[in-house]
Amino acid sequence: MEDFRNFFVNHLKGLASRLMANPRRWYHKKKARNCNKENVSIICNNCTGGIILHDLGLKFNTPTINTLFYSADDFIFFVLNIRAFSKSDIFRVVDPNYSYPIGGMKFGSE
Repeated sequence: MEDFRNFFVNHLKGLASRLMANPRRWYHKKKARNCNKENVSIICNNCTGGIILHDLGLKFNTPTINTLFYSADDFIFFVLNIRAFSKSDIFRVVDPNYSYPIGGMKFGSE
């Protein structure tokens, strides 16, 4: 009985997802038409900005795309000093503890 219940619940979830796919696409196309800007930049501390740009079919024209700020203080510091950071050079941080690329930015004398 439990297997049938799980099957039924999963089937309903899949059905609901498929039913909502078209209205969601329609909604995003309508919103994209209403957005008459071509140079949109979303400053966001997580991937939400990228999702919004993707859903609206807009260019990923933002300095924080694929960037994760671990604390609100870091993000606020970045936003308050965004002009200085936009002129800063990015350098590679080599750390054997991480298997993925890490970048850093100089700010003032730091």
